[in-house]
Amino acid sequence: MNSYNEDLKLSGLLDWLVSHDRISDEKEWENKFDELTELLIEIDRINIREFVDSRQADKTEYLIKINNDFFQGLDSSEQISAFYDSGLNWPGFWARNMFILVPPFVKQGVKIPENLKNLYAESRHCFIFEQFNVAVVLSRAIIELALKMKIGLPMESKDWTAGVVLEKALDKKIINDSVYWIAKKVITTADKILHQGENIEHQETLNALDHTRQFLEELFG
Repeated sequence: MNSYNEDLKLSGLLDWLVSHDRISDEKEWENKFDELTELLIEIDRINIREFVDSRQADKTEYLIKINNDFFQGLDSSEQISAFYDSGLNWPGFWARNMFILVPPFVKQGVKIPENLKNLYAESRHCFIFEQFNVAVVLSRAIIELALKMKIGLPMESKDWTAGVVLEKALDKKIINDSVYWIAKKVITTADKILHQGENIEHQETLNALDHTRQFLEELFG
């Protein structure tokens, strides 16, 4: 069910429940309430959109916030059960994505700064949760920050974008041609997201993560 249909169904259920007496229509009322409860778990919490019924806007937000609070109070097994009962099955998708990744080993003696290691770990978490665009853009940022460190530039230098700093690093022979082209692939992919609004797929993200690891290994090795 798409977001619009979810919202439309939610509005219809709210209308029905408000306009019917629970005592006189007990069985049907409870069935409708069960539908509402299930829908509040499943409803799209990601995509921005208009309310299909402006009369229900405040009531809809109020109910979803109550349901969110209720969900946060469940223990982990109950939360996972709620996911599976709703048909989302997200934990399974995330587990499968995690087991696609290979540990990002680097050669012995490579000393990567801790903040870059943390950012790189975050980019891999983004892949697991299928935030592919974020993973690639974060990889671009890692390359930019790493090169600024090597060149000795302030981290907040806004004029030194990833592309500019990469060219400067090559000119200063901080990197060789091979490392340059590894980084260039990541930056080019990220630029398609940032400047052309493209969506990056699974394999391109894996490539960017691996190229970023190779880049860090060579730069700090």
